[in-house]
Amino acid sequence: GLSIESINKSWNIYHYNTITRNDFNILLSGLFTKYDVIVPIYISNKFRLSFLFKSIIDNNKKVNRILFNWPTNILKRFLYFFEAKIVASKVICISNRQLNYLDSNLNISRKKLFIDRPIVPNSFYSNLEYKINKFNTQKIEVVFIGRLDKGKGIDDVISIMNKLIQDSRFSCKIYGIYFPDDEYGKKIHNYLENQKVIKYTAISRESYSVQIEDKTASIFKSCDIFLQPYRNISSTVDAPLLIYEAMAALTVIISRNVGELSNIIGSDKFLFDNKDNDSFVKSSIESIKKITVNIYSEELKRLDKRNCELNINKDDIWIV
Repeated sequence: GLSIESINKSWNIYHYNTITRNDFNILLSGLFTKYDVIVPIYISNKFRLSFLFKSIIDNNKKVNRILFNWPTNILKRFLYFFEAKIVASKVICISNRQLNYLDSNLNISRKKLFIDRPIVPNSFYSNLEYKINKFNTQKIEVVFIGRLDKGKGIDDVISIMNKLIQDSRFSCKIYGIYFPDDEYGKKIHNYLENQKVIKYTAISRESYSVQIEDKTASIFKSCDIFLQPYRNISSTVDAPLLIYEAMAALTVIISRNVGELSNIIGSDKFLFDNKDNDSFVKSSIESIKKITVNIYSEELKRLDKRNCELNINKDDIWIV
């Protein structure tokens, strides 16, 4: 068999940090078109310091690092990016602010830095003309998909939807992922299970499959508004895949103006800066209720153009 030593001498090893099964499947779909063998590595906290020290004294680095996160804590952020600088021969960012941080704060050579965006399968893409023609101001569907987590703003989602459903024009749905050992998520799950006005579907975090991915694509393509009021982007990857998927499906996105969202979406028209939760809820409801056919069609045309600019379909290769 092959030893780790022989692999280190002749192969590039790609290290994926905080990666989900969905991310892993997407990465492999692209990587297998270019590489014969892929060795995913997880380095536990117990060995990170020794791995970092070895990387400092070994100039022949073979590890390429993909950065998914943007830590909120300033010290943790510095250490997160500093570790990437030390251990990796190439650092692959998924957002502009990650790349700019490494360039300006850690003085990493641009030859070592790359930026690549999440891949959206073709099944998510909607036809512009079809999506505009199906829009009905008397039957607007508002959807939330994601973890039942404070960082995702699930409490704001519930407040907004409870107000919207008092207006017969709106249909509200929550597709919620929760962990049974998460007390907050469990509390929200139990509340949603016992109420009758918001349509609620619970999703198991461990049951990812191609069928669930296809179901997500179908939800986005059929709904009109995607409500995802992030409190902070540190609760997810720095370039949230759900945002890219909603854009591909030509769905109006309502959120807080945090992280790189305005840069990703290409506009802040439906992104709100309100730090106060009540103000954000009020602004979101007012914005949703004011959507007309013209406002909706203009936003979809803009999203369609933005998708072309980003060019993030499944045929792209994640790693250059």
